[in-house]
Amino acid sequence: MRTFKIAVYHNLPDGGARKAIENIISGLEDRGHIIDIYTGEKFNPLGLGKNHSIDKILLPINLWRYKRFSQRLASEINKKDYDVGLITNSRILQHPYILRYIKFPKLLISQEPLRSVYERNFQKNYVYKKYYKGIIRKFIFLYSFFDNLVRKKPDERNLASADKLIVNSYFSKERFLSAYGILGKVIYLGVDTKIFKPSFENKTESHILSIGIYHIVKAHDLVIKAISLLPEDKRPFLTILGFGNSAVSEKEFQHLTKLRDDLGLQEKVKFEKSFLGDSIIDYYQKSYLTIAAHFLEPFGFTPIESMACGTPVVAVKEGGFRETVKHKETGLLVERDPKKLADAILYLLENKEIREKFSENGVSWVKSNFCWETTITKIEEEFLALMKK
Repeated sequence: MRTFKIAVYHNLPDGGARKAIENIISGLEDRGHIIDIYTGEKFNPLGLGKNHSIDKILLPINLWRYKRFSQRLASEINKKDYDVGLITNSRILQHPYILRYIKFPKLLISQEPLRSVYERNFQKNYVYKKYYKGIIRKFIFLYSFFDNLVRKKPDERNLASADKLIVNSYFSKERFLSAYGILGKVIYLGVDTKIFKPSFENKTESHILSIGIYHIVKAHDLVIKAISLLPEDKRPFLTILGFGNSAVSEKEFQHLTKLRDDLGLQEKVKFEKSFLGDSIIDYYQKSYLTIAAHFLEPFGFTPIESMACGTPVVAVKEGGFRETVKHKETGLLVERDPKKLADAILYLLENKEIREKFSENGVSWVKSNFCWETTITKIEEEFLALMKK
């Protein structure tokens, strides 16, 4: 495999998408490729992140400024002798403007469509109804409509400027085809199994996990409700590893805390906000099960990280979870229903032999199908194909 000189661009907050691109960069560097990293972090939006209303009002100005910033940055990048560009998502606009202005071959790795635009009914019927009341909800809905209107066309045009689209699952491939009319190629993300590995002596009695940002889309409340339906003498301890510092995250945290207290689960459910980096591995290793109840998760690192640590997964039968979790082999896939989720949890907690079988299968499944080495090799093959064109 030849060595490439690669310009990488991203503008991502902490989370799964940033984790993905950082692991890809690391893997490419390990193989001797020359990489320069550019980000949009030097671009400072006016008021973005400070106030929801100001964000929406200033959005057209911020997008114009972000476009000009991208043009200037691309002009500098184009002066250098790169073989290929590796572009991923932006926190400001899902698919960044720089895709339009880079003049050499561009490979786009996108984790998901612009969900605020292409899942409008989910936002309307779940998010706004939960977090906002009365006249505030109407204003938020109008701001969201404006947000979608302003973002949609530039997002579409930027995506169309990529020479190749890589997506993280077949579910995501279908969503991109439906939303944009563009066929992406599926390359699964990976797990570093030298770090994410079993440690069975650390298991904590009847302890389970739910992981994700404090937001309705992660459905931590479904897991809490499922715990409440189990017999008191068989209820596991649930730790929710959550994060997020937005107003919505705070509202969701308050909702989850109240739900836990109303159901009398103060001794059974705890929230952790201070887990960082690889410390999450210790939580996986100590748990008997990981619960993944996220709405329409495109791929999700949680199931594969958990299985790599020998911890089976109970997940909703939706989105990318249907590809990462092998039903009745590495875990269980269930309908989005608290009683069915509770039954699945109880079944695995009470059946040690099945749980251990899922644990063993899960480690092998991840090593065979979700390895960073395989991911990097496939990305290199896409670089070669772009260069031939």
